[in-house]
Amino acid sequence: MSNCSSRPQPPAPYVPHAPASVTTTGPGGAGPAGAGGAGGAAGAGGTGGACGASTAPCPCATATITSQTVSTAALLSQTRLLLGVGEEVDLTYSLGAATWNATDGRLVSMGSSARFTAPPIGGGVTVTARDSAGCSATITFTIVEPNAVVQLRKPGGGIKHTQARPDVGIQTVPYLMPDTVSFYNVEWLEDEVFSTNTGVYALYPNNPTWRGHHPNASALGCSDKVIAGQGTKTNAVDNLYSGDHGDPAPFAAGSASWPIPWKYQVSAAAMGGTASPPKQFAIATQVVTLAAAASGDQALTITKAGAAGATTVNSATSTY
Repeated sequence: MSNCSSRPQPPAPYVPHAPASVTTTGPGGAGPAGAGGAGGAAGAGGTGGACGASTAPCPCATATITSQTVSTAALLSQTRLLLGVGEEVDLTYSLGAATWNATDGRLVSMGSSARFTAPPIGGGVTVTARDSAGCSATITFTIVEPNAVVQLRKPGGGIKHTQARPDVGIQTVPYLMPDTVSFYNVEWLEDEVFSTNTGVYALYPNNPTWRGHHPNASALGCSDKVIAGQGTKTNAVDNLYSGDHGDPAPFAAGSASWPIPWKYQVSAAAMGGTASPPKQFAIATQVVTLAAAASGDQALTITKAGAAGATTVNSATSTY
């Protein structure tokens, strides 16, 4: 709601692009003789209502906040109100210099403009700009966290395998879903986890060297590239490999499975000094399978989060 008063009028607002959904407020003022506006009392000099019948145009009626995401991902609108954790948005208040406040996240004020950084946890956040004349506007964003991992084979990548051995490996590129926001300020990690093994892989000793999957020791980042159905592309290549304990043939059919926890954090730069605490958001299961012998050979497969590779025990030695 916005009201009017007899104070001097502010300069005409500068609106660089179409305003997002906002609420405006401001002080009331005196209306003309006769009926007041909505909520105003009738009679001489009645109180004007919400930008109702008053002696001057209501300056607060044009108070708006416009928004433009820092992300320029082609798939996404820059005026969207749905943001990924850690995403940044440039905001502009139409009536000039203002005091800015946000219910969560990080806000850097620059007079009539501000940069908002979404918090590391999902939910709703409202940003308010209020000027010295008492007018104000608000804008509300919905913040979403990563919720799934999608992996694709690295373009041009091959199969890692040693001829006459039950080993197989591929390289993949991970993506973070959903595909409706950008996670360019997100970093990700995998936790160590032991595999569950059967067949030839059950011969592997139950220790990190043979049953761990050896995740990266430090967090890895993401790009601002967002692909429909895949999400935000990470800046990393994931090396998947079965390992080979060196046990002699014949090889008993079996499998090894690693249910790998994935965690995300918002980068230290986006948080203003310290990265947010890691939070688990998905399990990406890596599975290696050795099939029973058929026609003098055994099929080998490896999968993880949608990516897959295959070879056979007798196939020629090859690499990623």
